Amino acid sequence: MANYQVIGIRRPSQKSTHEQITHIAYIESFFNSRVVITIEEAIRRIAKNSKEFYIRGVTNMDYLEIVKTNEGKPFIKTRQENNKKDNLLRLQEC
Repeated sequence: MANYQVIGIRRPSQKSTHEQITHIAYIESFFNSRVVITIEEAIRRIAKNSKEFYIRGVTNMDYLEIVKTNEGKPFIKTRQENNKKDNLLRLQEC
């Protein structure tokens, strides 16, 4: 199965630091193009393949995972081994 490097995020307001991410952008390597998908689509795809999307770190790849809020709503974040910060939130707006 393919995996894709996530290069950007989209929120309802680019200046917001508290609104949830609505879209992610990744590089589709076969066509060398940027693709933007909704978080709902990303969640469906991650549920099928837990290593489909990643963020390139300094020394490794941080894969995205599905987590749920206290209310049960799913969202995505980077799977963290040693780092406590979610690298997904550090990406540029797309």
